[in-house]
Amino acid sequence: MRLLVRTTTDQSLKVTRFGELKIRQSAGRRSPATRNRALVRVEYASVGVTDVMAARGDYHLQPVPGFVTGYDFVGIVESLPPGSLSGLRVGQRVAGVLPAMGAHATRLAVRPDILVPVPSALHAASAATILLDAVTAMHALRLANLERGDSVLI
Repeated sequence: MRLLVRTTTDQSLKVTRFGELKIRQSAGRRSPATRNRALVRVEYASVGVTDVMAARGDYHLQPVPGFVTGYDFVGIVESLPPGSLSGLRVGQRVAGVLPAMGAHATRLAVRPDILVPVPSALHAASAATILLDAVTAMHALRLANLERGDSVLI
């Protein structure tokens, strides 16, 4: 399996074995953005049922122990890949949903195309929960095969 998310952290919340979470300290070496990755300093990362299930070993997309939990996050762009055409800028607040767990870390190296700007009027803690909830809602709507005029309970 190709590594989709590379955690370049000072600290991360790591599942070392099922039922056991540990704060992992890394060397603190901060990598600049690589050829195709932006470096983001995480401010908030949500904790959802998938994180709890994965930590217990009960998640249907179960990673093997040694993984960092978390899918969605909000943070500040610290660096961008050279020549990035993402429209993002260093210092900008962004949100993202990772394609694999790994958001419960202080820094992430991610593809810029998974990042979206967060309006300054929206608190980072609130923004951290919106993207994954929206993805989940869209998935449920697609599974429901709704047609024009159908109702949805919210």
